Amino acid sequence: MTYKAKQRVDASARTFTIIEHLSDVGPRGISAMATELEMNKGIVHNHLSTLRELGYVSKVGDDYQLSPKFFSLGYQTRNISPLYQAVVDAVESHVSRAKSGVVVLQRAGKEGVVIYGQGSVLIPELKVGTATPLSSSLPGLALLLAMDLYNTIDHNYDMSSYKTEFENNNLIQGSITPDSTVDCIAAPITTNGVCHGSLGLLLGDSNKGSNPADSIKTLRDTIETTLSEDDSRGRSFVGEKHSWYTE
Repeated sequence: MTYKAKQRVDASARTFTIIEHLSDVGPRGISAMATELEMNKGIVHNHLSTLRELGYVSKVGDDYQLSPKFFSLGYQTRNISPLYQAVVDAVESHVSRAKSGVVVLQRAGKEGVVIYGQGSVLIPELKVGTATPLSSSLPGLALLLAMDLYNTIDHNYDMSSYKTEFENNNLIQGSITPDSTVDCIAAPITTNGVCHGSLGLLLGDSNKGSNPADSIKTLRDTIETTLSEDDSRGRSFVGEKHSWYTE
């Protein structure tokens, strides 16, 4: 189920609507943004002025645009992600052996963000840092299936066959995007009942003679083992600290 805030702050929602709009369309003036977002010009101006004061937006002429501060935040957020830390060594080791492309997707609301990509077959639609609807890629679809959300979002995939395949094998295989000619095999990354993200193994000439299902299962097992070990160490540390504190 998609998370809903108990006490939604509409002002915060408007701020991020403006941020996401600037990300989608590029530099914009206040009047254009107010029209496109159906907001009052004064409200748009106040939000942009605040973001500019905080360093998240810059002004060039009459247009406002996002500043590189977002790059810094995104880079740091990715690097401290347990999923990212778990996939780096495992994926690089796999790519060096198999010479195949790999995409790692992490959920962000109704979108999936590519936090890691490696290999020679990667496609522009899923380059590192790209945020796309979960319904627009096979790794995203694997996430929706793992979280039982596939009926809540419109998609262009044949869900009946993918649902059966997922229930039988906990993975799916097909075009990496609905319009792509690049085939992919995708699987969720899950530990202790929590779906952390998904893994997409791109299929091509380099995969001939190998079993892609076995390859992605081995890679996923390695990542999930690392995540589980990190989680256990975290719980152990918290438990020890709590015991010491209450003595």
